Amino acid sequence: MNLTRYIQELLFQYECVTIPQLGAFLTRSLPAQVSMSGSFYPPRKEVTFNQLLTTNDGILAHYYAKKESVSYEHALRLIEKEVSNWKKRLKTQTLRFPGVGEIQLNLDRKIIFNPWVRVNFEIKSFGLSSFDRKPLHQ
Repeated sequence: MNLTRYIQELLFQYECVTIPQLGAFLTRSLPAQVSMSGSFYPPRKEVTFNQLLTTNDGILAHYYAKKESVSYEHALRLIEKEVSNWKKRLKTQTLRFPGVGEIQLNLDRKIIFNPWVRVNFEIKSFGLSSFDRKPLHQ
């Protein structure tokens, strides 16, 4: 199932991608930064996960239906089945969302999200990377 890839694709377009009955990936824009040492960091979007946002907003299901050429209702059923599998796996292992991050349960059975910071979801920063400025000598 291509669901994890579709989640990553949607994060470039939307600030919130809800996975029904699991939670939502949220992006937060950060401006460009220059550190005191001269390192430059382009504008970026950070990804977080909120397990309280579980109500289906339709974005993922509509996108899945369009990409897989299935009905919206069929897409919903397939997503529900995949989320059920994820919840079972989450009890014993880490869930990996390539290009987004990893989800695991802590000792209190709460979801912990570790983002993969190499992906910048800010489309306006496409092609920009961090760099260190060399000091000017007089």
